[in-house]
Amino acid sequence: MGSTPVNDLISGFGAYMRRTGRSRSSVEQYMQFLPLFAEWVGDRDLGDITAAMIENDYLAGWWTRFEDRRGHEPKPNTVRGHLQALRSLYKYADRFDFIVDETGRPLRNPALKLELPKIRRQIKPWVTAGELDKMLEACLTEDERFLVAWLWMTAMRQGEASKVPWANVDLSTQPGSILITDSKTDGRRITLLPELRVFVQQHLARQRERGLADPSTPVWCSRHGKGITEQQANRTLKRIAARAGLTKKVSCHSLRRGWAMTALERGMSTEAIADHLGNEPQTTATYYARVQRSQVEAEVVQAFG
Repeated sequence: MGSTPVNDLISGFGAYMRRTGRSRSSVEQYMQFLPLFAEWVGDRDLGDITAAMIENDYLAGWWTRFEDRRGHEPKPNTVRGHLQALRSLYKYADRFDFIVDETGRPLRNPALKLELPKIRRQIKPWVTAGELDKMLEACLTEDERFLVAWLWMTAMRQGEASKVPWANVDLSTQPGSILITDSKTDGRRITLLPELRVFVQQHLARQRERGLADPSTPVWCSRHGKGITEQQANRTLKRIAARAGLTKKVSCHSLRRGWAMTALERGMSTEAIADHLGNEPQTTATYYARVQRSQVEAEVVQAFG
């Protein structure tokens, strides 16, 4: 790496990710790990760091400190995210010739030897269309009903659903649409379902009375005009689900998955579902293939077990 400090390299890498279109959440995720690595490297050149040093010194030390601080070992997803951040940093450094010896000769990228942990993907629960109806009936206020409808019927991520401003909701056309610009993926426009359109129109009327219908104000917000946090939303959903008699864990994401599963059952293609969700088609196809396989196994066991 020559005279380029690792902190400067990381700063350049962050700018590179933003410039090449990486989502803000991805940049933030990587940046929670990379400063720890820079502190460990210190004044050493990147070319002096071997794969064994990263694995046996840096990562082992991080693991121990994590256990001491949290009282449990890091989850596989956390370890995977940490390693992906390191591998991406090194890929950037390799591409732009920062991994060199004292003579400037390129060295092999040591991060290629770092092995990502294998993660067994679990099929998480989702809220079916029938359960959605039960939750809507169990709501005590119109704001609760809007919360459930907004999350399930748009299938937005919580971080998207709490940031959409009124300016991005088009009720002037039929069936209408919602423009999502603050997202993990590139901005996308989703269709307003007829039933959701009614919920949105009624919610808009209530927000006008409250002085919360300014074009820049989030559609789904607190009485102070701030977007609702995931923790706040999940607490409310938990109470509604309990009143509805649901025993499964209900969260913002299980509502999103509920829309996707219902769309699949009703014949939508995985490509169309992926586009609506803002996912890669392959990711969506892989996940729902696992779901369908799990259902087949359960039915076989029930019939012949």
